[in-house]
Amino acid sequence: MWSQIVAYGPAFADATKPTTLVVVGSGGTGKVELQDLLFTSVGNLPGLILVEWNVNAAFQGSAAMWGSYLFSLSKALFTHGKLPRLPFQSRRC
Repeated sequence: MWSQIVAYGPAFADATKPTTLVVVGSGGTGKVELQDLLFTSVGNLPGLILVEWNVNAAFQGSAAMWGSYLFSLSKALFTHGKLPRLPFQSRRC
């Protein structure tokens, strides 16, 4: 189960004035680790920047994102906030 950060609404509607949902860092060097997050949007949001990464790693691996995904829910999974019924498939290995 992932935590989800969702962009929605008129703040992200203007492609000529893009708005960032999550800004990581302020341009310096440091440490940050993000894990198991969904950065998503609902609806047509042409002015959306999901994640802006502004961190230089203090050392290898100190500025990283693991197991996190960026995608549009309206196009990928949801229609009007409802989960579709997906068929379950199992395979023997």
